[in-house]
Amino acid sequence: MDHWRFYKTEQGGDVVRDALDELRVAHKAAIIDVATRYTRSELLADELETIETGLFALRVNVDGCALRLYFGKVGRGGAICLAVHVLNKKSQKVPKKDLDTARRRLREWNSRVYRLKRGAD
Repeated sequence: MDHWRFYKTEQGGDVVRDALDELRVAHKAAIIDVATRYTRSELLADELETIETGLFALRVNVDGCALRLYFGKVGRGGAICLAVHVLNKKSQKVPKKDLDTARRRLREWNSRVYRLKRGAD
């Protein structure tokens, strides 16, 4: 079973959790629900989007808002879902800066883990 973790900056900033906490209660609950259903393989076909190799988005539509939770599969065998960005989508197309943020955070996390593993060898 997959487990969820949240991206943190190198300084320990919990930016994804902070972004979730800024959402309305119903929006946050809907994201948590779809994330839970993802780990149970209970998603509807339109709730998961592959952005690119290794980067995915959970799609949530609630109260007329299009929310996205971007994540990557990390850890041994990809058993950890690392939430890297939350977006309340305001337009048809996802802004490039939001995709860049998700990509950068996932890349930075993987780089940090690689450095830690190399230091342990």
